Amino acid sequence: MTTSDDDQEGVPWWAVELGCWTMVVLAPILTWVNGPAVSTDQAVVRASVFILALVGGVTTTAVRWLRR
Repeated sequence: MTTSDDDQEGVPWWAVELGCWTMVVLAPILTWVNGPAVSTDQAVVRASVFILALVGGVTTTAVRWLRR
């Protein structure tokens, strides 16, 4: 028996995609509000979160588009 994405338990893919794109949009705004990074560690974490959100957003969008 096959199931669709809507029948599966857990977090729906559209919510993951929305979260990733929201973080991509909010990252520059939060950097502007909070100011520049004060340490190398903070800069690395900010860049890593932005890059992971961007990769996640592109990947989930591509997967959802290709599965149609």
